[in-house]
Amino acid sequence: MNSLKIALRLNAMSCISFGLLGFLIPARISTFLGDPPVSLLQALGAVLIVNGLHLIIASSRTTLKEWEVVYFSLGDLVWWLGSNFLISANVWITTPVGAITMFVIALGVAVIGVMQIWLMATLKKQRSSANTGPS
Repeated sequence: MNSLKIALRLNAMSCISFGLLGFLIPARISTFLGDPPVSLLQALGAVLIVNGLHLIIASSRTTLKEWEVVYFSLGDLVWWLGSNFLISANVWITTPVGAITMFVIALGVAVIGVMQIWLMATLKKQRSSANTGPS
């Protein structure tokens, strides 16, 4: 299994894990973070679970679709930006431990997003080199 598929599956594990937490125990997560709406956490949890399942399906294909990798990576970067905005604006994420935890999670998500794009570009370059042969 190539590194890109591993990164996509790591992303899937992250999405499904955090999605389950948000969906199954939204009130506890809300208290931990500060005061985000419980219904929003539950809806976000459901979206993350579906996204995680999509990541598993995408990473199981013999040939990965470039647009899906870009889509997943952009989603990761939007998560990072949104999390940092909420932390810095002191909106919904208002507890110190919630802000630190969310920052660490968002940083991890951003690393995965950048890693997916970088690995896709590397794979694309390798394929291009293999098709053109030695120079």
